[in-house]
Amino acid sequence: MKEHAVAFGRDRSLVGVMTENGTGNLSAKDNITGVLLLTAGLDHHVGPNRIYVKLARRLAEMGCVVFRFGFSGTGDSGPRRDKLPASQSVIDETRQAMDYLERLTGVKRFILIGLCSGAITTFQVAVADSRVKGAVLVNPPAPNTVQTELMREHNYYWRYALFNFHNWMRLFFLQSDYRSVWKAVSAKIKSWLRPNYARSVEPPEVVDEITKSFQSFQERRVRLLIVSSYSESELGEEYIRRVARKEYKSMKGSGLLSTKVLRGSDHTVRPLAGQEEMLNFISEWMVEECRFGSEFGSRAIDGLLT
Repeated sequence: MKEHAVAFGRDRSLVGVMTENGTGNLSAKDNITGVLLLTAGLDHHVGPNRIYVKLARRLAEMGCVVFRFGFSGTGDSGPRRDKLPASQSVIDETRQAMDYLERLTGVKRFILIGLCSGAITTFQVAVADSRVKGAVLVNPPAPNTVQTELMREHNYYWRYALFNFHNWMRLFFLQSDYRSVWKAVSAKIKSWLRPNYARSVEPPEVVDEITKSFQSFQERRVRLLIVSSYSESELGEEYIRRVARKEYKSMKGSGLLSTKVLRGSDHTVRPLAGQEEMLNFISEWMVEECRFGSEFGSRAIDGLLT
């Protein structure tokens, strides 16, 4: 196992850590798969609760070359010198990291993994750059809209309150918030009777953007994995499923889209058991993903079996 810090980018102000298994000369090989771990918010390259360190080492053992870095102004990376908004700079800096790995190791295909806001960047770069062949979205956040507020209330009642004895007692003794209960029930009924209900209440430009993104993934055969913690606050996967209903089902049916649920885990995958579960989900998915790249595929499968 080899890990070393590097400075990269147009002005070498970005800092990242490359992890590889140390076997062979990567620059002399073709069909290498590079993995980029994209940080969330103000977290630097270790990720929340050092989860990216564990993930990088696990994937390096499978034969990947893994690169985790901090966006400008976070961790060891310096601030940007231009006025590019953060929403655009994270995309630009991710592509700079891909350029760096391509020059250094000959990587031609990439898999991006991101948690929370890093999942949004992962999705956006996967749409924009044809070198991305796979993307893992861990607890992607949903926008704050009327639809997501209804989804949050719906998840609370249907996942928790429905199975809580004290909540039933409050309902029986007229102590519940009946307005919220009715909103949750009516939203569920509408989702049954009107499959396109979620799309109809979202801004057309949002629906159009997500729809076109999924169509692009299908055309390019980009594989997606969405990992979500089991919580009423985790709405990203459900939001995508409801808005991109037809395209979501099509990708799911073709095997390009996979979903996994983390039981007993919070947004930052804090319990150790939840971290191990997430590492296993991603490792297993990587084996399937790398069957699309023969050389990496054989190394990854061997890495799991040994």
